[in-house]
Amino acid sequence: ETKKQITPILIKYVNNFPDYTDHSIRHSENVLENATNLLNDKVNKLSSEEIYTLLLGCYLHDVGMAPTKKDIEKLKLEQNKIGKFKQKDFSEYLREIHQDLSAKFVLKNWKQLKIDNEDYAQAIAKLCSGHRNSDLLDFKEFPDQLAVGNNKKINVSFLCGILKLSDELDITSERIPEILFNLYYPKNSFSKIEWNKHKNTRFITFNKPFIEIKGSVSNQFLFERIKEHHNKIQQTVDEIQKI
Repeated sequence: ETKKQITPILIKYVNNFPDYTDHSIRHSENVLENATNLLNDKVNKLSSEEIYTLLLGCYLHDVGMAPTKKDIEKLKLEQNKIGKFKQKDFSEYLREIHQDLSAKFVLKNWKQLKIDNEDYAQAIAKLCSGHRNSDLLDFKEFPDQLAVGNNKKINVSFLCGILKLSDELDITSERIPEILFNLYYPKNSFSKIEWNKHKNTRFITFNKPFIEIKGSVSNQFLFERIKEHHNKIQQTVDEIQKI
């Protein structure tokens, strides 16, 4: 039911990010598949409440990339008031804060999203805000024991880590089919790097205890950018292990 509600909203990301890699429901499903592969048989150690929260976190984490026109007007006014973002392009500003917008969207619209109750909405919002640029070892912000509707406890910090890592691992060439790459190759420099990172990353395998990423590049600059992304993935792995 939640997936039905969110699918037509997620595709609206293209209004604000026409040159970005795919952030539609297809990306959400890729993130969910990565989470499944990461957890493997360990999924049996999660409670049904944790599985439910993680599922909806996968579907909803990027909804903040598709604000309404009314919300965009408010955000542009906010951007002008915040010094550190003043010089940034609006889409770049939106990208910087989209995780918080996703969390707010969930808290505001949880009934229409068919989320079971407000406690779950709070937990899912935590996953949305925690999937990017967050310290998941801050257990005050991302508790390892959070009560949900039926007074069961879920480990929000761990679920955030799995979502964050699953999101970072959606980097293969499947996300940008060759025909899309050839016809819609972007003009701005940031998007060019992102598209090329995807195009040159062939596949990911989950062979315990390793995540293996395979690809090939033709120049040193792109190699360094892909290496930076791999280092980011390793940092997230280390963070989850500490949790």
